[in-house]
Amino acid sequence: IQKNIQPYPKKVKWLFWNPDKQLAQNSLETLLFSKQETKLIEQRAKLLNVPVTTLLLWALNRSASKNLLQKQQEYTWFYPVNLRGAVDYGTDYANYSSGFYLPVNGEISIGELQQRIRNKLKSGEHWFNWQQAKIAKYLPGIAIRWLYQFISKRHYYAGNFSAMGNWFSEDSVVSRPTKPANDIAKERWFCCAPGTKNYPISSCVMTWNDQLSLTLKLHSSIVKDENSIFETLRDWGENLLDGLSISLEEAKQQKRIISYSYSDQINNIKN
Repeated sequence: IQKNIQPYPKKVKWLFWNPDKQLAQNSLETLLFSKQETKLIEQRAKLLNVPVTTLLLWALNRSASKNLLQKQQEYTWFYPVNLRGAVDYGTDYANYSSGFYLPVNGEISIGELQQRIRNKLKSGEHWFNWQQAKIAKYLPGIAIRWLYQFISKRHYYAGNFSAMGNWFSEDSVVSRPTKPANDIAKERWFCCAPGTKNYPISSCVMTWNDQLSLTLKLHSSIVKDENSIFETLRDWGENLLDGLSISLEEAKQQKRIISYSYSDQINNIKN
């Protein structure tokens, strides 16, 4: 597998880049879709003959290219692969996640993106990365830190794309031991990777009770101002809805956009 892995870009040209920039307050933003909007997105993916995850990444990549990246360049996302079933440690709580490095550009079509994902899956590169991750657990902490510091000065990617799949649905679950189903249906869940300047765009998609959510976190190194993350998140959503516009102010007022702010000292929910 290692012999057949094709080279991929390990540098990125950002519209704004300050690796030493730090923010007193960090945040991640989540855009919530209704059941009807989620269904429209799923139907669009079906019409395009691609998985929903491909459509989601294509829409995110298009938004990132517009708002965060310089034009006419190839760069790389880390794309997840779920190994549950193929790997079994005897517990549901182990880490069964791997992935591969996916080179793209800002103008890539959905069809071309899907073909690149297929080729990567066929190559088995995710198994090579899985084995590398397993080897790391045998190294002492000081070796891990040295290795990361060495790599972090040389390798830079667009970021992480995480797809957490479909969770609770009223149609399939009547009740839970600790909480009635109608209470669970009112919940909305989101999560996101922490991100670093080497993977500055952290993104996560998750469907809860047939309602899709998009969560975005930008590392301070690529954030020009506080509007950067909101504009990128809005355009990500609009790319999925294919022509339907999203007003940022209305979305915030309607709690369609949820902000989670935090610092090194304290965590708190703004909305």
